[in-house]
Amino acid sequence: MTQAAPGAESDENNVQVTYTDNTVFQIVNLSISSQKEISREDTDKESVKKQSQVCVFGSCQDAAHWTADKILILRWQ
Repeated sequence: MTQAAPGAESDENNVQVTYTDNTVFQIVNLSISSQKEISREDTDKESVKKQSQVCVFGSCQDAAHWTADKILILRWQ
């Protein structure tokens, strides 16, 4: 069962992201104090969790639909 993140239960606030076999997934570790990247590692789509902060790079079909080329999962330390 798919469930919206808290505060995003309304369909008007949701964005649908489609992954392809070629979509690149990476975890980016960031420093809270310096606001800079510490490290980056390749991962897979299973690393995207319900409340993950992500950056999506790809093509936009319209305001609510994206096809992802790259997904960055941001983790602040």
